[in-house]
Amino acid sequence: MKVEGDENGRIIHEFLASHTKVEWGRTLVGNSKNSTNFITTSNELGEERAGLFLFNYQLQFGYHIRERIHNHFNSPLPSDDKGKNGDYPTSYAIECILGYHIKHKILFFDRGSNIPSYYEFFSKDARPAQTIIDRYGKLPN
Repeated sequence: MKVEGDENGRIIHEFLASHTKVEWGRTLVGNSKNSTNFITTSNELGEERAGLFLFNYQLQFGYHIRERIHNHFNSPLPSDDKGKNGDYPTSYAIECILGYHIKHKILFFDRGSNIPSYYEFFSKDARPAQTIIDRYGKLPN
């Protein structure tokens, strides 16, 4: 779903994340005055692959990506499967492909609360598996 404006994107993303049982992603592109948000889901409880699909086939070409956000249900922490799969290796690969750093956040609602929290994480905080480094290279400075 393509949404104009960061505030509109935030409202829709938080609503969907708090009223469904699947992960939703939001990719913010453009600048803060002329922004577009892409809201995605692959309709799965434990992962959100549609945002990566959109990145691979559209957003890495001609868009300035500022931020990627997706929700988690059980923990506000980024996932990491020994550096091979999960939030850290994905953020690492995206930044290597783009050639610049972007913000990465997890949207999380505490149990019994509809108040959203955002946990920002950095691709450099967890070392990816060597296969990821071999495939994508080193992070930009």
